[in-house]
Amino acid sequence: MEQIAARAGVSVGTLYNHFVDRRDLVDALIESRRSALLLAVDEALARREAGFVPRLTAFLDVIFAHIETHRRFFSLLVQEESGRPPGGLIAAAAHPSPTFAALKRRAQRLMREGLRAGILRRERPEMLAALLMGMIRGLLQHELGAPPRPRPSLGAEQAASFFLEGAGRQ
Repeated sequence: MEQIAARAGVSVGTLYNHFVDRRDLVDALIESRRSALLLAVDEALARREAGFVPRLTAFLDVIFAHIETHRRFFSLLVQEESGRPPGGLIAAAAHPSPTFAALKRRAQRLMREGLRAGILRRERPEMLAALLMGMIRGLLQHELGAPPRPRPSLGAEQAASFFLEGAGRQ
């Protein structure tokens, strides 16, 4: 807390006036970043005139840009997650983070739109959203495990194309 107070230019006492402890401070930062991300996603998805594919690309672009902007913070969160008790993938799927759950709800609405437009194959929107979010999670883990680069290895347009067309040869 001393380092945080020094970087913020406030006394430790002032910091403790606002946050009970380090976990409380981290929770507030997570909530702030979650709110900013969801607002940006909602703004990107509000552009209905763009159509499904551009909106899917915008959805991915906002998420990827947010991850890159806050790369160090996400790296710390991933490190913290890896130190938690066992449960792994199954526990994470059963109890997704509030951010992941909120993004998945938005992805489900987007998938319904893709189904109505006849762009997506006839599957349940919940399953399509889960596949999209799994791809995003996998890319996040990959990007955070790799050294920082000028741009992510897979951009939003490439990710949207991969989601829509699959991994098969063209």
